[in-house]
Amino acid sequence: MKNSRILPIVLIMLGTLLPRAADGGDAEKLVEQVEKAVKAAKTLEIVFQEKYVWEMTGEENMIEGSLVMSGDDRFRVETEDQILVSDGTTLWTYSKPAHRVLIDRLAETDEALLPRQLLLQYTQGHVPRKLQPEKIDGVTCEVLLFTDSEGRSFFKKWQVWIDPGTSLPKRLLQEDLNGNQNIYEIKSIRTGIDIGKDVFHFEIPEGAEVIDM
Repeated sequence: MKNSRILPIVLIMLGTLLPRAADGGDAEKLVEQVEKAVKAAKTLEIVFQEKYVWEMTGEENMIEGSLVMSGDDRFRVETEDQILVSDGTTLWTYSKPAHRVLIDRLAETDEALLPRQLLLQYTQGHVPRKLQPEKIDGVTCEVLLFTDSEGRSFFKKWQVWIDPGTSLPKRLLQEDLNGNQNIYEIKSIRTGIDIGKDVFHFEIPEGAEVIDM
């Protein structure tokens, strides 16, 4: 599992979650509500399921994971085969199958890989509009569709289902230029929780190969 597959779920809960709506009215109001809810959540704990669908073969790959986040640059993402941890200074990436840890300095990491920058990169130049509400797990969600108006993004479409009770996403869909899709189901979200500092520090497993970048 590459970072580019894990990080988007971090993105959705950060900073300026969505760009300003181009069609105004209801869509812009909804965007503002989501931004307000995200900014108010200083800490987040998310359980998610990700499904990747290859357009050409119809093959699907599904993983489950969790995210704990505080601020913009402290986070911990765990899936079945990878752990990604940042304490705001150091970024650890642990591959469970390879039993290998990569250590980066966050300040020296390509900004395009950081959650805040990835979010802006993926949504920049997209034109949003509001779609008909849809039900997810019994909740009638508001739906926003973002399409690439300039042909510059690798993702030609983003779609976000928003729980009106929390103003936070319940489902996210990315579709790339080849028609492949990432679909994220947000199983649970807790905000404003106490998080110990040790959560954002990674203890290197015994015997793991360490590559200090």
